[in-house]
Amino acid sequence: MTRIGTAYFYSSATAAMDQNQTALSQTQAQLSSGLKYNTPADNPGAAANVLSLQTSQSLITQYQSNVSTASGQLSAMGNTLGSITSTVQSIRALMVQAGDGTLTQANRQAIAIQINQQMGALAGLMNSKNVLGQYMFGGYQTSTPPYAIGANGQYAYQGDEGQNSVAVTNNSQIMTTLPGQGIFDAIPSVNKTLLTSSSSLNTSQPPATINGGSITDQTAFNSNYPSDYKIVFNPTSQSTPPGLQNYSVLNAQTGHPVLQNITYSSGTSINFNGLSVAVSGSPQVGDTFFVDSSPNQSLLTTVQNAVNGLTTLSNSAADQSNLTTLISNTLGNIDNAISSISDAQAQVGAAQNVVSQAQSTNSSVSLSVTQSLSSLTAVDYAQASTQLSMQQTILQASQQSFVKISGLSLFNYLGTTGG
Repeated sequence: MTRIGTAYFYSSATAAMDQNQTALSQTQAQLSSGLKYNTPADNPGAAANVLSLQTSQSLITQYQSNVSTASGQLSAMGNTLGSITSTVQSIRALMVQAGDGTLTQANRQAIAIQINQQMGALAGLMNSKNVLGQYMFGGYQTSTPPYAIGANGQYAYQGDEGQNSVAVTNNSQIMTTLPGQGIFDAIPSVNKTLLTSSSSLNTSQPPATINGGSITDQTAFNSNYPSDYKIVFNPTSQSTPPGLQNYSVLNAQTGHPVLQNITYSSGTSINFNGLSVAVSGSPQVGDTFFVDSSPNQSLLTTVQNAVNGLTTLSNSAADQSNLTTLISNTLGNIDNAISSISDAQAQVGAAQNVVSQAQSTNSSVSLSVTQSLSSLTAVDYAQASTQLSMQQTILQASQQSFVKISGLSLFNYLGTTGG
């Protein structure tokens, strides 16, 4: 017969009751918190899986926030492009009206005033901000207006060619800005044209400026295309007679002179190879200005040229011929601009489709993650309640048994039987 010592009996009984009490407490904690595991120690493997799922859920929440923001940015951009198209079409209608042969110069000047007002509205739209207060057509330069009037009196692009984007899923980035240079500036021109600029190394104060220039003889200009030119100011010792400001026009590619040591007069036209430009101010020796040929013409330059032409062209035979060419070129360039803007609208529409798909994908993944988390962490109340009742019964039974058994001894037995 195996004999059980009193100490062992007390120790094993107490351990069993402690174990039952711990299990009961865990079940009560589950029912109270609604969680299967209240500490990682309860189930380390499940805890690791829960942490991974919670990280995924956090990412999805961020993606959904990005989706919401991107959706607002793209919507604003699409609406703005639509407004720009409407404004450009209004300018086009005014140019068609200006082609009426019965109009006087005063009539055309009145139309020019209307077009100039539309151009101001157009520039304002190109400088629109999105829902975050960022300029939407400046590339990465979202805090600076993309278009500003330069020293030559013409609008110039101030942004860059960057394109901001945001992650909307693990594998998808959506653009939230577009560089205006590609939409409104790099527009194929009906005829080859020119772009003017000043060197950043010029030293005159205030800075001397060069205007936007114009093509005076398209055939002559085309025959030299794609030549670029530099207007360089020389020492006064090179003038005839000496002591006068003078400049030379050089072919930028070959360095060969086109005009040499020409006496300078501020604002006077510089004419060569079918084009005309004007420098104003007091350039210093070495100051340089660039006249580059280009197959493209910006939308705002096209509109500005139209305003200038309608304002100055008279009813003379020569001017009427120039007017016909101006209107034809302007309408062609505007049509090309509308096509470019339409391409940008298509990009925005495609991005909006991706955003919509990303939202659906993220919602589906989020639901799956939520269900997985629930299966790992959410307590089954019916099962836990049944388990709690059973554990209470076991604990009570073990306590009652301990009380009865611990009170037994040989003397108790003799006392009850020998009485």
